[in-house]
Amino acid sequence: MKRIKYIPAFEHSECALSCIVMICLYYKNHTNLTMLREEYGVPQGGFNISQIINIFKNIGLETIAVKVNILESIKEPFIAYYGEDHFVVVEKVTKKSVIIIDPTYGKIKLQFSEFTEKFSGIAILVAEDKSYPIKKKNNWSLKDNFILIMINRHKKILLFILLLSLGVQIVSVIIPSFIKMLLDFATDAKITQGTNIFISIGILAFIYYALNVVRRRLITKMQNIFDKELTESTVAKILNLPLKFFINRGKGELLFTINSNQYIRVFLSSNVISICIDLIFSFFYCYLMFQYSPYLTLITIIISILLFIITLMDTKFLLNKNQQQLRTINENQNIVNEIISNIETIKSVNAEQNMFKKWSSAFSKQFSIETEKTRVDSLLESLPLTISIIFPLIIYSVGIRLGNISVGSLVAFNTLSMSFLIPILSIADSYFQLISSKVYIQQLLDVLKSKEESKESSPGRDIKIDRGEIVLDNISYKYDYFSKNIISDISLSIKSNEKVAIVGESGSGKSTLLKIIAGLLVPEQGKIIIDGQEINDNINKKSYRKSLGILLQNNSLFNGSIKNNIELGREVKDKDILKATKQADLEKFLTSLPAGLNTIISESGRNISGGQIQKICIARSLIFEPKILLMDEPTSSLDQISDEKIIDSLLNINSTIIIISHRLSNMKKFDKILVMSDGKLIAQGNHDFLLRTNEQYKYLVSGGGI
Repeated sequence: MKRIKYIPAFEHSECALSCIVMICLYYKNHTNLTMLREEYGVPQGGFNISQIINIFKNIGLETIAVKVNILESIKEPFIAYYGEDHFVVVEKVTKKSVIIIDPTYGKIKLQFSEFTEKFSGIAILVAEDKSYPIKKKNNWSLKDNFILIMINRHKKILLFILLLSLGVQIVSVIIPSFIKMLLDFATDAKITQGTNIFISIGILAFIYYALNVVRRRLITKMQNIFDKELTESTVAKILNLPLKFFINRGKGELLFTINSNQYIRVFLSSNVISICIDLIFSFFYCYLMFQYSPYLTLITIIISILLFIITLMDTKFLLNKNQQQLRTINENQNIVNEIISNIETIKSVNAEQNMFKKWSSAFSKQFSIETEKTRVDSLLESLPLTISIIFPLIIYSVGIRLGNISVGSLVAFNTLSMSFLIPILSIADSYFQLISSKVYIQQLLDVLKSKEESKESSPGRDIKIDRGEIVLDNISYKYDYFSKNIISDISLSIKSNEKVAIVGESGSGKSTLLKIIAGLLVPEQGKIIIDGQEINDNINKKSYRKSLGILLQNNSLFNGSIKNNIELGREVKDKDILKATKQADLEKFLTSLPAGLNTIISESGRNISGGQIQKICIARSLIFEPKILLMDEPTSSLDQISDEKIIDSLLNINSTIIIISHRLSNMKKFDKILVMSDGKLIAQGNHDFLLRTNEQYKYLVSGGGI
């Protein structure tokens, strides 16, 4: 039976997508997880069975969901609804065991009873009577392969490392011949007593040392280059990905992806070279051994095959466990990140013990996998070590019994045979490193293959905003393919310098609408037109957002000075900073600080109040006097006096302003109020007009939501 290719799930709730890709690849219907995620998204709570069948149909595979009574009667592979809201691919079923491919933990062999205990009885099968179209592979071409690109870019250094490695191996080959000459001609005074022998040894030692020093330095240089380029490309890619990419991603997982570059670069710079050298010299050593003794060479080859098989068995086991361990490490990092990021909340509700239990449970899984790895690996890894230790005894014992080989030749053969075994074991180990690195490369590729907001090579045309006129034409948005619209059919027009408030109950789509106008989310349909220019995929989103002042609910501060947090690396004049801090009502606060704008703020602004955080974020959004200002509850953490002072200041700015606000006292000050309910714009007008004409607004004003 053909095996299932393991495709790990990288976002929570996307186990179904991972299973779909695994089944598609099994039937030669090529797709990938990144493509499906971008097309269908990931619904809150994950996919249901009907949605999975729908995706299969769109891809080109006919599937059915069945209730399974006799598990052994179902043709593998199939997708099983397993555990609590989880999907796995069942690869093989026997009377005693079931092999599953879990998107989270990889391939697992379970006892039959263990599987049936969690199996819901529902399976998704591929219909047998259909002919499956072999779809074209995705557009991730060879020229996009970052590994080949880097190898090609630095091929001269790699070639030089290869030549130096060959030199080291040639010196290693000369030494056994030297030993044979010494032992076989031990009575020759010219050889044993002359100074030439010591000069020769010195020259060999110097050449070997020099080659190794240069080789190690070049390898280190190559590793640093790979590490720098891989990490830079990954971080640059992450910064260029759309906001939607991060919604279902854990911070710990992304950190692990960036750090995994170190593992990949070690493999690329060391193991790739080693594999090439070891393959070449394994044949060369075999040839030299055969010249000394065909019989001993045969014994050496048999033992090397045995060692290779044992090492591969160990590799297969470790690979499976490494995949599981990778998932648990990501889970652990996400939990630790949550603990550190939310320590105030944890302490305020006395949840320390609960969070410790959550972390301890995840760590126990990781520790359990590590323990099992050590237990089995110690058994399998000790076998090659034991065989390697007793191998010289076998060679000498058999060689002496043969009687047709000189002592010098026997010692030289033993040296050569050990040199032959080392690359064989190295090849097996490199194979393990290669397979293991695929797990890290898969995770890295999932990031690198994700669609960017705009390509650096062709970021699109720049947008220049002079007036700040905004037109939304029939805008709709939903988070994923199967969910209902979060925003539906919104059309409105906002004049230059108009001051607009958005109100509505929680979940009515206010924040989503603001992010769509800001270009952070892309609408499913409709047009956004700013000063007569349509905001679409052909424009430079970064250039567009530079012309806006944006303050979202989750805007945060970074470790650094207040001035640095306002500037965020942008070139700003001191007078503009002072003007923005005045508009944000920060003057009194800054005067109370000995260092003023140079006061250092801790990560997330933990050493200042929530109100001061908001004021600094407001100043940040005002720094370039934008023609359009978009703000989501900018004064929610402020008292009423500070709130009114800042709102009055904002409303006097020569800009088009859209603010989401829940404060009744502010509503009368706006030119226009947009009333939203269930993702729709149900009314618009000024405060007095809406009080007379709209029941929803009356309800909000009377205390129902504002």
